[in-house]
Amino acid sequence: MVEPAEAKAPDAPPADGEGASPAREDPPSARSGHLAIMLLGWVAAIMSTGVCLSAVSLPSATADLGLSPWMRSACASAATLAIAATALAAGVAADRLGRRRVLMWSYALAGVANLAIVLIPSAAVYLAGNILAGVAYGVVLTATYAFVKAVAPRGSLGKALGLWGM
Repeated sequence: MVEPAEAKAPDAPPADGEGASPAREDPPSARSGHLAIMLLGWVAAIMSTGVCLSAVSLPSATADLGLSPWMRSACASAATLAIAATALAAGVAADRLGRRRVLMWSYALAGVANLAIVLIPSAAVYLAGNILAGVAYGVVLTATYAFVKAVAPRGSLGKALGLWGM
């Protein structure tokens, strides 16, 4: 004979192990969350220094590569424009492919772009490298922002973003 199931209230929480959803885990402790947010901020800051270093190296690149005034101004703004153009697409890619995977590929792209800039003495490669590095930096900024949102304690996203941006 089958015994009738116990009636539960529709919004009652599940008993231990019963119907628990593994999709959403509790956020990490506040201390480890703050550390992760600070590290993500440092990663974004370190990666974005490439844009600054590109601007600082532009006078010597102009002399070494013989950049025309048009090429010099294109190189000066290439990374910044690439960052702005990449932000939305990078967010979608991070959501669909995974934040960690997209972040790691952006590190690789930045490394290849910066190595090409340093090792190949050509005005076209200098411009293309700055564009690719800008794409990588835009992805890093977007992916680290998404990580901050994921590790921030509930109800404190504003504080977490402030800590990330320090």
